[in-house]
This record gives sequence, C-alpha cells and structure tokens, in this order.
Amino acid sequence: MKKLSVFLVLLLLLCCAVPSLAAPALPEGEVDLEVKAAYEGVPLPNTAVTLHRVGEILETSPWITYGLTGDFASYPVDLQELDNAGWAAAAATLASYASADSLPPDFQGTSDENGIISFAQLPAGLYLMQMANQTDEAGYSYSAAPVLLTLPGYQENTWQLETQAALKIIRVDPPETTQIEVQKVWEAQGVELPDSITVELLCQGQLIATAELSEANYWKHTFTQLEVGKEYEVVERNVPDNYTVTISRTDNQVIITNTAQEVPTEPENPDPEIPQTGIIRWPITLVTVLGIVVFAAGWCMYYAGKKET
Repeated sequence: MKKLSVFLVLLLLLCCAVPSLAAPALPEGEVDLEVKAAYEGVPLPNTAVTLHRVGEILETSPWITYGLTGDFASYPVDLQELDNAGWAAAAATLASYASADSLPPDFQGTSDENGIISFAQLPAGLYLMQMANQTDEAGYSYSAAPVLLTLPGYQENTWQLETQAALKIIRVDPPETTQIEVQKVWEAQGVELPDSITVELLCQGQLIATAELSEANYWKHTFTQLEVGKEYEVVERNVPDNYTVTISRTDNQVIITNTAQEVPTEPENPDPEIPQTGIIRWPITLVTVLGIVVFAAGWCMYYAGKKET
C-alpha cells in the first residue's frame, strides 16, 4: 500500500511537469491588437510597426500547429515543434525573405505620444511583427528583433480576441563623431566676388555632402556628425574664372583660398609702330656728296698740272 501511494505521487508530479499543448477551438471574430513601443518604460512615439500575416493556425488539439500561407507558403521554413530560439530564428528568416522579395505588409501603424500602436479587426493567424529602426535627436538608435505573434493571443488556456504585445526594444549609443569646418578666403582686391561657391565633402572618395558658401553665412560651413576613423576631403568644384585655388587643412579646419589672377590690359591709345616701306633715301645723298668731292678734287688736280706746263 505504501509503494502504491509513492507511485501515485510520482505520477501526479510527472503529469504536472509536462505542460498541456492542447487549446480550445478558435473563437469566431476578429482580433484587436495593441502594441507598446517603449524603452525602459519611456514611450517611443513615431515608431513604425508592420504586420505580415505569414501563417494559418491549422490545429489547436492535441497541440497548436501552424502552416505558412500566401506569399510565405513557398519559403522552406519549418514551424513545427520549435523552442524559443527556434521561433526567433524562424522570425528572422521570414523577415529576410520578406525584405529580399519586397513583400508589402498586410497592416502597418505608427505609435502615438504614449508609444501605442493599435490594430483593429485582424483575422486570426500567425503574424510577423517588425519595427522600423529609428534614431532620436540625441543620436541614440532603437531597434527590435522581428517576432512571430499568434492572433488571437493565448493565455491561461483561453484565446484573447483583445491582445496586447510589447516590443523588446534595444538602444544603441550614438557613435563617436567629429566635424570639419570649412572657411573660404578671398585674395582679390578691387575684384567683384561671385555670389556663392559650392564645396563638396567626400569620405574615402565618395561624395556624402555639399554646402554653399556665401556672404550670408560668412563664407563658412561646418560638416557635423561625421564618423570617427574615416578619411574626409573637401574640394571646390565651381572655381570662378581667373582664380586659382589652394586648400590647406589643420586638424578639423579646412581653408580654401581663391586668388585672383592679374589680367594684362592694353593702353587706351597705343602709338602704332609704322613699318618702313619704299626706298631708303639717305644713301643717295651720301653718294651725291661723295661724287661732288671727287669731282672737285679731280678738277683741282687737273688745273694745277696745267699751270706747271
């Protein structure tokens, strides 16, 4: 009798240790779902949430089973006899397929100032719930892993047509950032300056930002929220005509100097240089004078000789 009592106690404990997977039949009607978006109790407004209806509830007894449906029916994802890690992996896999194939969500909503997203009149089924990553003004980014959600909800052996769910949100601190200040310097006295110039910021050769410099911003601009550890360059593309450009950098300050080039100008009334044309006359005069001298000398010699004879 004592052995029988011990056996009955052990049998009772064994039965209590194995949870029942059976559930009552699904109730008729649609489901209202309320999703809470908060981080450490602080509501996150303007959080976007999407729902894809990925599966049907096939059976509720002797346990709840699911089957993929619609656009998800062709994906080779097993939903049978999964533990928590298995359900998480299935959700991540289905989310990857939905993104790769650009499948539009069946339902979507955005949280209000209290971090609440409300969905009404949802048909029963298995849903893939995803949250769009968001970043606040301080640079903190928030995200949540995709999850699979049974609707209606099932609690304490009862189906819940009004169901609540909370996103398991994680926060990532903002990355360490730096900034680069750009200053334009003009070396141009008495020359009219252009209205503005455009500078480009490149990160490892890729254009990531542009800025317009003008008198309105004192020919300055600061590029902010730049990731630390990368190489940045600043260039000026539309250099004005008759200017040269030099770019110098000290730490996080870049100075772009435009120097005006002197343009040679012609005098208003230049004296034209008239080329000589025609006959050169001064040799004729010289030859004539020499001829007269020679003639006179000859005449004198002739006259002197005649007197002697």
